[in-house]
Amino acid sequence: MINYKPKNEGMEMWMICAAIGKNHELIDQMEKKEDGSYPIIFSVGGIELNFSQVAKRVEEEIGDLVTNKAQKLLDEKYEDLIGELIDMQERIKDQKENRFKYDWE
Repeated sequence: MINYKPKNEGMEMWMICAAIGKNHELIDQMEKKEDGSYPIIFSVGGIELNFSQVAKRVEEEIGDLVTNKAQKLLDEKYEDLIGELIDMQERIKDQKENRFKYDWE
């Protein structure tokens, strides 16, 4: 069991809100400690697991998914532009190496 003190951000709060769903009356039924924290027991098959650790891992995974998706979208959007820039670099290099040679070089 952990004691969770609610914050306005973080995956723990999101997970609690997702579990409550539209049953807002459940909030009034929750046991609250004197320090304002709520005891959380997260168990699977009768084995207690670390709720904060799970929330942290979910938050990391979502962050990675968002980053990867954003990179993919940028790559797709600017793929043609990057290709054109690479083509321009190659043309300039070709011009420099083959066409602008002078006798004094």
